Amino acid sequence: MKSIKRILAALLVVAMAVTMMPTEVKSEAAGKNSVTMSVVACQITPDLQTVAVYGSGKVPASDDGKMYLFAEPTYSSGITTNPVAVVAASGSPVFGAPLGEGTANSLLYKKFCIGVPQGGKYVKVSNFSYITNPQVLSTFTSGNRIVTTSKKGLFPDPLRLEQLQATGAQHTQYQLLLSDLITTRTTGVVPYQYNGKVYCFDAGIVQQYDYLCSYCQQRNISMSMVILLGYKKNLEVLVNPLSRATRSKARTYLLPNASEQLGVEYLAAAYAFLAERYNGLSGHGQIDNFIVGNEVTAFVQWNYIPAGTSLATYVEEYAKVLRVAYTAVKSKNKAAQVYTSVDQRYNRNEKINTVFDTRDFLEALAANTAAQGNFSWGVSVHPYNCPLTSAKWWSKSSYYARMVNHTQNTPYLTMENLEVLTDFMCTPAMLTSAGKCRPIIIDEIGYPSSEGEKNQAAAIVYAYKQAEANQYIKAIVFHNTTDNAEEVQQGLAEGLLNMNGTPKVAYSWFTGMDGAQGATYVQQAKGVIGAKWNIIPR
Repeated sequence: MKSIKRILAALLVVAMAVTMMPTEVKSEAAGKNSVTMSVVACQITPDLQTVAVYGSGKVPASDDGKMYLFAEPTYSSGITTNPVAVVAASGSPVFGAPLGEGTANSLLYKKFCIGVPQGGKYVKVSNFSYITNPQVLSTFTSGNRIVTTSKKGLFPDPLRLEQLQATGAQHTQYQLLLSDLITTRTTGVVPYQYNGKVYCFDAGIVQQYDYLCSYCQQRNISMSMVILLGYKKNLEVLVNPLSRATRSKARTYLLPNASEQLGVEYLAAAYAFLAERYNGLSGHGQIDNFIVGNEVTAFVQWNYIPAGTSLATYVEEYAKVLRVAYTAVKSKNKAAQVYTSVDQRYNRNEKINTVFDTRDFLEALAANTAAQGNFSWGVSVHPYNCPLTSAKWWSKSSYYARMVNHTQNTPYLTMENLEVLTDFMCTPAMLTSAGKCRPIIIDEIGYPSSEGEKNQAAAIVYAYKQAEANQYIKAIVFHNTTDNAEEVQQGLAEGLLNMNGTPKVAYSWFTGMDGAQGATYVQQAKGVIGAKWNIIPR
């Protein structure tokens, strides 16, 4: 790779050359045989003012002997803008373009490609690539995360927040709807200036999250925030254009919009605001992990886009959202992590047009993001039991035996075969650009007490010990502090407390399983589970 000094020096030449670019030249998408170059790196330089783009490949034919750099919006499929840099045609071009961060001309969320003039038109001759190091813009250090000594976490009960600390939970999870946070009002708001515009966030919503995030930070509890999107008529721009027309069919949440300019701007501003406000140093609390959607593999249920959407289309649309979120968060707080969210349906291979298998989705997401500039997104998984209404996985019903095994062909992931996922995530195609396994958390899992409180308690202890033994799992957050009336009716009484606040057996086992008396609770859990107790280290 060429030196940074060369890039910075070249920028002066680029700035002069840009003014002399042929503005009358039309543009077109890449043809079958036109792509001869690869964008091999796209990074912000140490001066924080420049985007350096490195190309490599066969020199394409160019009418003027030059190559041009284009900064396209997320939704572009070809060249639609004017060039931002120009160099002499070569097999290893290095471009430098002004980043413009903090202005309306910011290139932070653009994707870059190389083009050349051929027959009076600009022709795209490379792949697209996004900036892959937005974290260099962050003024916060890598130490700005809650330091935990246990992987144990618990969903909070807003009426019983004290139970997080009482049970020794060091991780928690909560949800935030962008459609509640973002507002078109100009009163009762928290204004936020971002890239030349002022955005308004609902002051009442912000105040609630200030309290929760501060409460957890003060007690050394790491917060994972699941970012979702509901529907509001005056905020339709937040909804992916493929989802708007049939959004009434959405069962819960909607796929956000990173496929139109205004949608990208709102999305970036919201994530940047959250990452900056909850950086742990602002006095408003701390969010360590941002989870982009909930169980997005079940897309009609949780991240709506119409049934029948192809995997390739869905991944392309979702990957743009994930990348905007990652870029915004990392540019404000380099210590925060950004995750996708998947469910326990791993490799069923059923022909259902409303869900994708987790393995298929993760493979496609990794390929998509690697092709356009690999970045270190993580995986949040929900390996609930199969079926959800049973805690006794060790009973090995015939259904469970068909659905759960220890191979990559397993239809479902549970805590019994958790190693299937982490083994898969350690394969070469799934690694980060640094060759490391992506961060993995279990931000939601629970077991009902309907088959007996000791069975629930034993399942919780087993799940925790399985996560504790797997080095790739950073946290496991159990659902729930208190039973929820609606879920109880569905056979999902997963709380440590009954609805009236009285503790179940699981309360004391959960509280003590990672403490000085942990071995005692492990022995009690083994007594319930019996010979099927099997911890698989990784």
